[in-house]
Amino acid sequence: MLIEYPPSQSISEIVQRLKGRTSSGCRGKEYPELQNRYWGKHFWAIGYGAWLLEARK
Repeated sequence: MLIEYPPSQSISEIVQRLKGRTSSGCRGKEYPELQNRYWGKHFWAIGYGAWLLEARK
């Protein structure tokens, strides 16, 4: 996934929001069967990877 974000936001804030929203969406309305498999709030693994990409001029 390639994400462009303003420098005022930290990468950890963006990842936290992304994981939170996708976790609740997947376990709730879209895939209710996942609620039984991933009980609690541990849908995603701890951690993430981030790389910097710069456009060539």
